[in-house]
Amino acid sequence: MKIALIGESGVGKTTFLCALYETLRVGNSSSGFYISPTANSFDESLFLSGKLDSISFTGNGSFPPGTQKTTLWSFDLRYQNQFVCNFEIMEYRGGILNQIFENSSDAYLKDEVDTLSAHIALSDSVILFADSTRLTYYEDIREARRWSGVRIINQIFQSYDSFFASRNLNFLMVLTKADAIDSKWKNNNYQPLIERGTDAFNAIIEISRQNLNWQGGIVPISSVGEGNAETTFQRPSRFNEPLIVTTKLINYPKPMNIEHTLFFSIGLTLQKMRQSIYENVKKNEQEIEGALSQASRANSIWSLLTKKNSAAQIAQILLEQRAKDQLSLRQFDSFSYPLFTTALQKVHRVG
Repeated sequence: MKIALIGESGVGKTTFLCALYETLRVGNSSSGFYISPTANSFDESLFLSGKLDSISFTGNGSFPPGTQKTTLWSFDLRYQNQFVCNFEIMEYRGGILNQIFENSSDAYLKDEVDTLSAHIALSDSVILFADSTRLTYYEDIREARRWSGVRIINQIFQSYDSFFASRNLNFLMVLTKADAIDSKWKNNNYQPLIERGTDAFNAIIEISRQNLNWQGGIVPISSVGEGNAETTFQRPSRFNEPLIVTTKLINYPKPMNIEHTLFFSIGLTLQKMRQSIYENVKKNEQEIEGALSQASRANSIWSLLTKKNSAAQIAQILLEQRAKDQLSLRQFDSFSYPLFTTALQKVHRVG
């Protein structure tokens, strides 16, 4: 399962990844679900865990530096001691979003853009990041879209819809730094902020209403939690310059809604996979009925002469495939529902 993180530099993608690992690592999760780096050996497992710890804000007391190069993280999701699924998260330098539409001759940049475009196209789920402090600072929604990083995301997925209209897309709009905004945006469980975010992502919302293959949600998050950081704002001197936001950790982080982003992304994907398998089971049953109706003695003799599978043999193959599909169904039934229902405690559906 592939998950792409989409957002401009400084929006909080790396901090989110650190908070996700901190929230769902072994011994920290209260939900029974936890994640660990995918490894092929004990040594590799220790190395990868140490690599994640080295960039964690809980380790050095400050926010992790922004991503300088594209990194693919692979995790295993488990429920208690039982394996649920593997998922990959692509983390890339946010500055590439501003270059994705450029016709650059730089070979390295072109390779980066090609990698990002391919990963977006192949992802089962995309997490779209918008900076809440910038979304709420600007009164004009056009300015808010520009400086929060939403405008470029809307453009990317309008293009995506043009080329991959029939492909399933699960998306989650994540409003970062929700702890740092004015209290008026936090009323009624952040409802004003959610409405602002929905307005900002208007292009994606509209596509999801028309394209039944798209399903999504929106959720405010904080990688550090309320009251655990001090944020200052410096007004830009010119209208075409961004707001300067400086944040300093003052208490041990207690992330808010972080796990719900992952549970929504994986839970919705598993539900769609589950539905696809149900459809395959139904199709197999119809094919089995057709094959068995032809499984006469003459048909079996003909198969011996031609060395081709008889209808009965074909039916047996289909029965075996159906058994595998039903086994997968039981696996997904065990986890997709609790993951998704837990996510919906905080995530609002859209579209």
